[in-house]
Amino acid sequence: MNSDVFIGIELGSTRIKSVAVDVGGVVLAKGVSEWENRLTDGEWTYTESDITDGIRRSFAALKQDFENKYGEKLVSAAAMGVSAMMHGYLAVDENGKMLSRFLTWRNTLTREEADELTKLFCVNIPERWSVVHFYRMIRKRAEHLKYLYKVTTLAGWVHYRLTGRHIVGVCEASGIFPVDGFKYDHEKACIFDRLMETYGYDFKTADVFPGISEAGAFAGVLTEEGAVFLDPTGEFTKGVPLAAPEGDAATGMVAANAVKAGTANVSAGTSVFSMTVLQSPLTGIHREIDVVSTPEGLPVAMVHCNNGTGDLDDFVGVIGQSLNLFGVKTDTDELYTRLLALAAESDADVGGIVDYGLLSGESILGTAKGKPLSFRPAETELKLGNVLRAKLYSVFASLRIGHDLLKTLNVGCNIMTAHGGYFKSATGLQIASDALKTPVYAYPEAGEGGAWGMALLALYAARYSSYSLGDFLSEKIFSANFTPSAAFPTKEGSSGFDGFMARYKEFLPYVKSIVTK
Repeated sequence: MNSDVFIGIELGSTRIKSVAVDVGGVVLAKGVSEWENRLTDGEWTYTESDITDGIRRSFAALKQDFENKYGEKLVSAAAMGVSAMMHGYLAVDENGKMLSRFLTWRNTLTREEADELTKLFCVNIPERWSVVHFYRMIRKRAEHLKYLYKVTTLAGWVHYRLTGRHIVGVCEASGIFPVDGFKYDHEKACIFDRLMETYGYDFKTADVFPGISEAGAFAGVLTEEGAVFLDPTGEFTKGVPLAAPEGDAATGMVAANAVKAGTANVSAGTSVFSMTVLQSPLTGIHREIDVVSTPEGLPVAMVHCNNGTGDLDDFVGVIGQSLNLFGVKTDTDELYTRLLALAAESDADVGGIVDYGLLSGESILGTAKGKPLSFRPAETELKLGNVLRAKLYSVFASLRIGHDLLKTLNVGCNIMTAHGGYFKSATGLQIASDALKTPVYAYPEAGEGGAWGMALLALYAARYSSYSLGDFLSEKIFSANFTPSAAFPTKEGSSGFDGFMARYKEFLPYVKSIVTK
């Protein structure tokens, strides 16, 4: 059976998930390990042991689930792949040893560097991209640069540990440094090389960043050391081919069947972002919009917001703690189901509440630090359902600002699909539709998120690389095996969100002044 199994592993912000699928993309088994990033010395990070231990727990849970269901051990696979949080900074020496703490996408420490590189490259360079963090280290003349061999991402580093190769997929590469097709943009690389020279460094862009691979190509095989890294029991065997590692942006596009020109997808988790595959080049520089790539190299307009469901999750956790005081033990999934149902029945205008779930800085809003805030009219009755709905609105507020800009640039989409656990809820799907004023669809397996998307990329590389990625997904996966649920904008819901957004923008200057203190 293992010869028809394809494995995807994703290191998300709060969970590391491993998924095994069959030749039709249907999930056979899965394993999950919970983890959480740390704010250390003002930097959002995970330790090397967090990464290693979390992957092993997740993969062990996958193996156990597989054995429980099918009565045989999962000891190999036809293909596999690794996904992780896109962007960030991870520096290693020539042996792959981490030289400094891993910096996640959540860090907003690089505004000066991002502004300078944006001006030099004449394209938007976001604060969270790898090259921006690297430039910050160069400007600081960080001690670890004496031993630097590669600057990579979390997915790239894990892939190296499994295969011994420094390589990433093209979508992941486009969050490291601007790309041109399936290579780093030569003109911009020359500019950056000269800039590094002014600080006394002789690094070359083409050498210091990982190599680039397109979807459908294998990027190494699981080595003996890699097999032990993944599964210390020694049961899982070496020799499994690996697809190129991708970030959550790429695997989200795959999981949402949104890789063709004119399609779009939305993801809501610890961060929230949308990806619209462009039908024509984007004109001008817009700091709210990143231009990245699909796994096949098509240009994508990405609206990325650092703050997603984190504050909502914290609030639901407090409600769970309150219930525990009265001896009521609740399952987390059941608690979310009931609370989101209550939110769905609440007032569309949320009683005038405005909520900012800012656990970290938010580039689109121009806030460098996190500080969740909420305001409400003193004369209105405070209702739990309205508080919850306001927090659901807050998840999409920054994203809506980016989408309003896209509309002025005549960037649209034929269909928007959603992925991630948030969209298992009909309430979450409906609020996304009302907020973005577009129909939003979600496939059942898309709740498995990027791990499932990575497993599909492994399946594609192993069995269907003669197809385009878009045709493979449409013809061999989604039309054959999955039927989406859908939500459509309602007059009441869209009007309620518009009122929330008006208040959100009105109070934003005050929020900025408070957050910066």
